[in-house]
Amino acid sequence: MSYRLVEMVLQSSIADPTEVAVMIALAHHADKFCSCYPSIQRICQLSRYKERAVQGAIKRLSDRGVIAVKTGGGRGGASFYTIFPSALNPAANAPIKDDKPRSKCAVSDEETPQQMRETPHLTTGNPAANAPEPVKEPVKNQAKPCEREASPDRTQAIRDAIISDLGLTGRELNTRGVFVVGGMDPHNLSMSISVWGGHGLNDEQIIAAIRGKIASERAKDAGFMPRSVKLFDGPVADFAKRLAASGAPARPQEFATPEAADAKAEIDREWAELGSRSDAEAAAKREALMGRYRNLKAASGM
Repeated sequence: MSYRLVEMVLQSSIADPTEVAVMIALAHHADKFCSCYPSIQRICQLSRYKERAVQGAIKRLSDRGVIAVKTGGGRGGASFYTIFPSALNPAANAPIKDDKPRSKCAVSDEETPQQMRETPHLTTGNPAANAPEPVKEPVKNQAKPCEREASPDRTQAIRDAIISDLGLTGRELNTRGVFVVGGMDPHNLSMSISVWGGHGLNDEQIIAAIRGKIASERAKDAGFMPRSVKLFDGPVADFAKRLAASGAPARPQEFATPEAADAKAEIDREWAELGSRSDAEAAAKREALMGRYRNLKAASGM
């Protein structure tokens, strides 16, 4: 592995997470000439992406001149890849060398030892000496911790549901060593859950709205993967608005039996999958779902 090449990839302007992961996988196998011939399966294994996404990333990188691909030019008929460091960093014309550990006492590029030892002159005036003292403004509407964040158990349950709906295991990491979907750590996710719950939805409805957004996006792109859970803020809010407009309570009464609760969850899921469609078919589907909901309430004695 060329650690210098990996570092160049991480510091490059490549923004697409799939492309970054593929470049890291190629750098993992690259020799001193920045060339390698791993199989597509091996690149998928290292990048944690499926073959379709990997093939798309390779094509885009090749089209931009970041890499060159010679089909069947590697050992065993694998494609032969060459990485161009100059495309990652225009000033990188020097050959790739093995990294050497830096001294703990190293001086940064921006500072010289003389600059580090310099201290302000004792006679230098203080321009802020006559400035008025800052006045602390009162903080308004400061929420209590319990109002800002969801409980750990609730956060974990919704996190597990989102990971399952995305078809992930929860162990997928990006090039920075964190989960591929941003905002899924306990603190940030609990804050998002509080925002979603603020629309008057219960957890099942929140999950249904998220599931509907995922289904809608993957109908257009089978490899869709959100960069952050913030993507679901809009769909959850829209889901709550549509429920309110339909006359259905945003936070329904609890059903007496698990079967009835499952039936209600299925209604929520189908409702979310309709998204923002306003065509006649979607309107008829919503009307049918409302009929099922009313029948379910009547059968449950509600």
